[in-house]
Amino acid sequence: MRAVVGLVRDQRQSQHQQPPPPPPPQPHQRTIAEFKRTGPPPFEGTTDPDVAEKWIDEMEKAFDVMECTEEEKLRFATYMLQGSAYNWWKGEVRVSEGRNFDTWDQLRTAFFSKYFPRSKVLELERQFLRLKQGTMTVDEYEMEFDKLSRFAAKFVDDDESRAHRFQDGLQYHIRKALAPLHLTSYAEVVGRAKSLDVVCREGGDQKKGHQKKRDRSSRSGHSQFTGKNSKPKVDSRALVASQTVSRPPHQQPQGTSASAASSDKRKCSICGKAHLSIECWGAT
Repeated sequence: MRAVVGLVRDQRQSQHQQPPPPPPPQPHQRTIAEFKRTGPPPFEGTTDPDVAEKWIDEMEKAFDVMECTEEEKLRFATYMLQGSAYNWWKGEVRVSEGRNFDTWDQLRTAFFSKYFPRSKVLELERQFLRLKQGTMTVDEYEMEFDKLSRFAAKFVDDDESRAHRFQDGLQYHIRKALAPLHLTSYAEVVGRAKSLDVVCREGGDQKKGHQKKRDRSSRSGHSQFTGKNSKPKVDSRALVASQTVSRPPHQQPQGTSASAASSDKRKCSICGKAHLSIECWGAT
């Protein structure tokens, strides 16, 4: 009987015991070859901060596509460093005095210190503070704003200050339309500004079209009076000159008329010279 009870107990215990779960699958280790298929550019060093910034942007785009871990980002990024840039990185690690570089953020911080000198950062910051929309579209202004704001983070450290800074740089008529709305969201300010910009530019294009039509109409009306059947144009200066030449003596200026009259009285009726007839030698 005890044997039967023990057997039943053992069966129940075996039913409650579950097999251990299988080990979790190991994450896929991405290779350099897989990463290079995304098209990241190598970096050999530069004296142009814009080139350095573009390389960082291209690397981060590739990281996003591959969904890289922090360890993979560092491994792939250091592989893409070549020439003087790779020599710089080896020296950076060597002088780190045992400090580990194990994340992409650490490499990027050191990279910016090397290829973005403080003078360049300050200049980009000043460009951001002077930034206005001017003749740009709102789309173009937004792109420039986002690009430069990275170097002036202390001036746009929250969404509201970012929205106000963006709105202050817009063209006056857009800024005036947004002012009564008291917007505090950067995304909302940008969205409404883009809508207003499209409407204003469409209105401007219509005005230009109407002006061109008026100009063509004006030129067409003018040409109707300058065709083959139109009267020839008269030069007013030539007309005045001809009237002056043909003006009769009594229309001459007063001083000239008096002189001419006096001269006529002194003409000799015999010889026509300027003396009285009784004084003419030809009369004898």
